[in-house]
Order: sequence, then C-alpha cells, then structure tokens
Amino acid sequence: MARLSYIVVDELIGDSAGLSVTPWPVADDAGRLRFDIGSGAQEVAVSRAELCEFLGPPFAPEPGEASPARSLRIGNVFAAVLKSEKPAARWSPLGKWVGQTYDITRDARKVAKLAFYGAVTTTLTNDEAAAWRLAELRE
Repeated sequence: MARLSYIVVDELIGDSAGLSVTPWPVADDAGRLRFDIGSGAQEVAVSRAELCEFLGPPFAPEPGEASPARSLRIGNVFAAVLKSEKPAARWSPLGKWVGQTYDITRDARKVAKLAFYGAVTTTLTNDEAAAWRLAELRE
C-alpha cells in the first residue's frame, strides 16, 4: 500500500507556491501527532495556478465560473500519495509527481489548535472540573 504524505502550503509569492512535504505523521501513546524528523521535510516549488488547477474545485473555478470558491492560502494542508520517493525540487507537471490529493486543512487546523492548547494549559483535577461544572458541558 502506498504511503500518504503530508503537504503544507508554506509560501505564496506571486505565482509561486512553496510546499513542505513530509511523510505522514503517526500518533504517540498520548494521541499527539509526531512527524519523523529524521526524514526531514522536503521543500518543493510549484506554480500556484498549476497547483489550483490540479487540486480542482474549490481551488479552481467550476466550469462556467470566473473565480474559485476558495483561495489557496498559507497553511492549507493536503494528504497525497507521491508517485516518487524522491521527487524533484520543482514539480511540473504536478500529475507526474502527485497522485490523488485530499484537502485536510480543516482537520489539520483543529489538531494544531488541540496541540497548542494541550501545551499551554494545565490538567484540571476532578475537584476543579466539578467546580467549573465542566462535566455538564460534555453531556
């Protein structure tokens, strides 16, 4: 089975998009995402227009529409199977290097927020949770 890669839009300058490509992260025993830092992220340059066209709607206009429903932004995250273990530093045409691609931006942002709040907050005791009536919020 082919492995997924985690692709993040890191830069947008003119018609160029800088992508950071890493192997798919794994979850540790506490449920936190862990990226394999040994393999390192690969930085790849692509044409923004070509990337949007490759991704299709909502990043490319629907037939008969003048503009896309959604703009490509820094921080957009995609899951994809790469067609090569060591792709070139510049992907063109995209279809040569990247297979089916899934927009996971919403989920990735949610996980990033959970990781952030988990890092900057403390764990409440049961008494503190009861005092704040947090058990009621779960129901």
